[in-house]
Amino acid sequence: MGIIKVYVLEKENANDEFAIITNKPYSDNEYIKKDDLILEYETSKANFEIRAEVSGYIKYYFSVDEEVNYGDKILEIHDSIAG
Repeated sequence: MGIIKVYVLEKENANDEFAIITNKPYSDNEYIKKDDLILEYETSKANFEIRAEVSGYIKYYFSVDEEVNYGDKILEIHDSIAG
């Protein structure tokens, strides 16, 4: 199993310390395709979407409604199903 892409929550607003995950449309180890919507989150000012930059098997590091700090790893895409 190899990691193809790691996603880290990037700071969108200088005033916020965290974002809240609002949607993760896939389950761990599901196959996703490039450009699929893989995550939605909100800050105090706006809502954001993340789309897949590559195809592969997704692994999330959070739950919906969870607060995630900026700089935290939020998900990875692997070349095969994670064990």
